[in-house]
Amino acid sequence: MKKMELSVLMPFYNEEKQIPITIERMIPLLDELKMKYELILIDDGSVDQTWARIEDAKSAFPNKIRGLRLSRNFGKEAAICAGLDFADGHAVILMDGDLQHPPEYIPEMLRLWRDEGYDVVEGVKEDRGKESFFSKLNARIFYSLFRKVAGYDLSN
Repeated sequence: MKKMELSVLMPFYNEEKQIPITIERMIPLLDELKMKYELILIDDGSVDQTWARIEDAKSAFPNKIRGLRLSRNFGKEAAICAGLDFADGHAVILMDGDLQHPPEYIPEMLRLWRDEGYDVVEGVKEDRGKESFFSKLNARIFYSLFRKVAGYDLSN
């Protein structure tokens, strides 16, 4: 099988209603890129019907969507690490499943990677919104470990 050019990772936790909304927005945008891609939807141990909605999406788009189901809720950072291991693309984009990260920036990010030769293209939120102390702590630990292991600082 030809290697994917792009993998888009999207973790979900108890977001069964968000899955169809995300698919409806992502598939047309990714199709416009005219490249081989996979949309990897990660269920981080949800207790609702998130996995069932991911299975529905896989059935509707079998050559475009892959699903990864974690046995329990390990947290967003662990779901991302599992997704990175599962991904098959030359380039990988990480996005929140609830579309907090606007997917409309994907074409420009890919242009910078392909045409300008950047190894890493990072989008930075202007406003992180309301996050709990534990969310902030988990993110800080994840980005610190990522920087040490991968050599890239994505902390902002």
